[in-house]
Amino acid sequence: MGRLSYVILTAVMVVIIMAAASYLMTPKLTLFPVPSSNVSVTLPPSLPYRQITFGNWDDRYPVWSPNGSLIAYTSDRGGLWRVWVMNASGGSQEQVSAPGVLAMYPEWSPDSSAISYWVMDGGASGVEVANLTTGSITAMTPEGISPMQAPAHWSPDGSKLMFFSVGGTPQLVIEDVATRTTSLMVNVNGSYFGCSWLNDSYALYTSLLGSDTGIIMLDVGTGASSAFLASDGVAYVSPAVGYGYSVAYFTDQVPATMSKAPSIDDGYGFDLWFRTLTDSTASYQYIMSSGASCGTDDMEPMPFTPGMMDTSYGARWNSEATMLLYQCNTTSQGERIYLWSVVNETISTVGPMTGCNTFEPSWSPDGSLIAFSSNLTGQYHIWITSLSGLTGPASGSGY
Repeated sequence: MGRLSYVILTAVMVVIIMAAASYLMTPKLTLFPVPSSNVSVTLPPSLPYRQITFGNWDDRYPVWSPNGSLIAYTSDRGGLWRVWVMNASGGSQEQVSAPGVLAMYPEWSPDSSAISYWVMDGGASGVEVANLTTGSITAMTPEGISPMQAPAHWSPDGSKLMFFSVGGTPQLVIEDVATRTTSLMVNVNGSYFGCSWLNDSYALYTSLLGSDTGIIMLDVGTGASSAFLASDGVAYVSPAVGYGYSVAYFTDQVPATMSKAPSIDDGYGFDLWFRTLTDSTASYQYIMSSGASCGTDDMEPMPFTPGMMDTSYGARWNSEATMLLYQCNTTSQGERIYLWSVVNETISTVGPMTGCNTFEPSWSPDGSLIAFSSNLTGQYHIWITSLSGLTGPASGSGY
């Protein structure tokens, strides 16, 4: 073999080895499965939304089970907030958290067999898991960890729970469900908290990166992390991962190629953006053109500004990652839930538009129905609407 051939062969081998190493170091991401559903709710066209809980108390934070048959929620009947479940039409209501303990923010295990929730008992907070099959309640957090008053998020395989701890230095905590041990704790900086699983091995969470808030990708096995979205002068918060690794988030970034209406062009408001995990471009919620992305020249502002985004409550993807639910506060309508269609590039209102606030939307697994809380009848209760019950946005003054 001649020297030149040897040099070429060596170079080729180096390229192959580097490519293989790069492949092995790249996160192997498995798509979320689209869950099956068993929704037993019907809404006639003449009644696009209806109330399914009643009483002289408040019911809040509905969360649909992955199999579609049950809805978990919090209720303060009896004085303290506790976690309850009911079937999807509002019947067979049953308390699942322990009596006498403050319990809020239910989240379903992927197989719909258990519910995690935040608890406060005698001044100490924790995360518990109620097993609906056995009726048992298990404390998941060891002494010294004080979970934030917020949901704990199940990994896609149901083996781990992820939540924020705010005792002392804020931390992102990963708990092993089977052993009830802490597998990872990561310090978090800043005043924004938000996290979402990518798959069983990786997660996204919000923390300060430099002088502004960014979104970090975390290897939950090794603790290694890298910036997913970060830029000085721009904040990125509340990541939410959907099918196909579509990532929704809130940011105060404004594309250079467009500007908002004068009343809101002050740089302080958060807007909804979304992108795929492998795509470096990000679609802007106020853009009508499906091909528009940050930095292009074909951006046009939407004719409606919904209001101040609620960054503490991240967007909610439907099962196919084609629609997003999110909350914001409008000066004329109060707290409202909106639905953004990624495919049709339209914005709609969820639930009644006047005389109430609407909060905390949750998709049915097949994406045909939405559960939410509203105080239309005076007390907060759980309501259901179908996509046919969506209405166009009301005009508002924006931020």
